[in-house]
Amino acid sequence: MAAKKSSNHVIKNVADEDWKEFIHNIKSHNKQFPDNKVTVRTFFKLLNTYSPMVRSLMVLDPNDSDVQQLGVNTALHLAPLWVKNIADNLDRIKREHDIRELRNIHAGKPAIVIGAGPSLYDNASYTDHLKLISEYRDRFDGVILIADRVLEPCLKWGIGDFTCVVDGSEKIYQFFDNDTLRQYNNCQAKLHDMKGIFATSTHKKVVDAWSNGIYFFVPSIPQEILPNATSLMADFTGNSDINAGGNCGMLAWNMAAFMGCKEIAMVGMDMSYKINTPIEQTQAYGQYLRSIGKERVHEAFREGRHPFFKTPYRIDNIYQTFKTTALIWIKAFRERGTCVTYNCTEGGSLHGKGIEYMYLKEFLESRCR
Repeated sequence: MAAKKSSNHVIKNVADEDWKEFIHNIKSHNKQFPDNKVTVRTFFKLLNTYSPMVRSLMVLDPNDSDVQQLGVNTALHLAPLWVKNIADNLDRIKREHDIRELRNIHAGKPAIVIGAGPSLYDNASYTDHLKLISEYRDRFDGVILIADRVLEPCLKWGIGDFTCVVDGSEKIYQFFDNDTLRQYNNCQAKLHDMKGIFATSTHKKVVDAWSNGIYFFVPSIPQEILPNATSLMADFTGNSDINAGGNCGMLAWNMAAFMGCKEIAMVGMDMSYKINTPIEQTQAYGQYLRSIGKERVHEAFREGRHPFFKTPYRIDNIYQTFKTTALIWIKAFRERGTCVTYNCTEGGSLHGKGIEYMYLKEFLESRCR
């Protein structure tokens, strides 16, 4: 007997039991990821953009890891935004550069990658790391890449050769909406000429706020998370893809290796919170509260101590994922002979096999002309 078909739902001529299963999948997704709920409207926007992707995204394999499921959820939630941003940026993308032009341009040189962690100002040596880097700026024989969140203070100190952006959210605009950047854009005789390394899916307000040159890239998305998405986006814009590592700091690190740098110092790359930060004030506390409840929310947090810098830290599940991924990359790149990474953060949670530790001043003094 043929399955009964009905017109009492959005898709016509679809069996009722199939429609019920579809709605059940959406409800299950929303229960699992309360912060990133999917509506039927969102689903159909995505369907119109890339229907094969939807089929994959709506069926989460129970054997998938937490990282994979988080990636699928993120992709489903953000894909419509990425598509819109790429379309909005297309004219600028075509006028600017591609990251392939940066391959090996600093071959054999050292690099400093600057994140936005609290250790920039509160670290084992009680040093203002941005100020310290500025003191060695003219003698440092390498390249400096910075995360978008530290753009304004880095401009004030006159440091940074490239600023990196990977997040497509409009929220990133807050780091570009300041008088320091506006003055920098309007200054004809710049003390230093910083370039941008932006994802093609960066929000248009961020792209428009940056008047200097941009090297665009397509963030690589694993096949098991979003089938063929990277190829489609790269073909559409003509840009190269690179793995952004899940956050802006790791994008900067990977770009330093892409540029041929053999020694990469990490600064402000805590991947954790200060030990005295109440869990209620951490970024994902609300998400944990809704997903596992007040009685168990503490289970999402752990405390640790850096074995070299002897600094305590608090880490949650999200930062733990970033840390694990970073250490896998760092170890693999070292084993391949690509580069050696030095944690010069003087704090934070990043420690493990394959990574070296050094105080920032020592790294700077030994890599100056």
